Amino acid sequence: MRTRDLSRRAVVAGLMASGVARNATGAVRAGGVIDMMPGFWRVMDAAPHGTQGEWARRIAEDYLQPNGAVFQAAGLGKITPARIERWLGQVEPLLPAIRRLDDGIDAIWSANMQVFRRAFPAFDSQISPIYFMPSFFSFDAHLEPHAGVLPLFVGLDGIVHFHGADANLAVLLSHELFHCEHAQRSPSVALEDAERIYKVLWAEGLATYVSERMNPKASRLDVLLDAKVLDEQGDAYVRTWAKALSDSLDSTAPGDYERFFSAGYQGPWPARGGYFVGLLIARRLGRTRSLAKLAALPAPQVRTLMAAELARLAKG
Repeated sequence: MRTRDLSRRAVVAGLMASGVARNATGAVRAGGVIDMMPGFWRVMDAAPHGTQGEWARRIAEDYLQPNGAVFQAAGLGKITPARIERWLGQVEPLLPAIRRLDDGIDAIWSANMQVFRRAFPAFDSQISPIYFMPSFFSFDAHLEPHAGVLPLFVGLDGIVHFHGADANLAVLLSHELFHCEHAQRSPSVALEDAERIYKVLWAEGLATYVSERMNPKASRLDVLLDAKVLDEQGDAYVRTWAKALSDSLDSTAPGDYERFFSAGYQGPWPARGGYFVGLLIARRLGRTRSLAKLAALPAPQVRTLMAAELARLAKG
């Protein structure tokens, strides 16, 4: 989605128009995070649940409907009782781990923000409000530009589902929070025509690099967001990826996005190779530039740098 006007007036107007704000079932946590989890737990813990279908309808009526603006803004689409019922069949064994994550996330978030703000002192939390919420397995965490704001939605159930109970949460939060910073500093890359391959390569590679810098004790597997095959085999495909990316730099075709960036890709090389190559490029460019300067690079300069760096990598 494109967002051009990021003035405070536009942000406030966007918040008012979209309804994405603190509401009856939201609370404010450490660091100003808007917490949608208390209302979720109240509904989940309500007894008796009855049948799973009745439980799903209760979640839809008592939790989702009052908070419809937040879930719509998060990009979840229509969440029907049937969809919730399918999710319940998978999420029930994970609920203890999700609750532990909910209980411990504040300390990790606060420590993460302290490190993040030292690298990015201009980060504006009014433009990028943060939400803790269930995503019904739609995502772990993601930026979803909406009506003049750049909010980050953190799906606690999605984190456990996609990354496991022992996920390196600090790495994930650093990665996704940087996408908010990137959108604030360089909308020409992060928001305008953002599906173009060279922009995705830079946005995801730089976010991966930032999470590595913010968490120096993290493993490469952590930094690659638990993509095990990519971590184990990626080094062997760098030249192949670099050549293919060079040929697709200006593409906006969904198929090109999938083969370089989608976790579900199945083909001749590991999925999400663009993250791997983007990380290598960001590491090299980061030798002579601060993280803040990297985040502010405009689209034309990014295009030139991506082309040059891919040509270098393709030569081996």
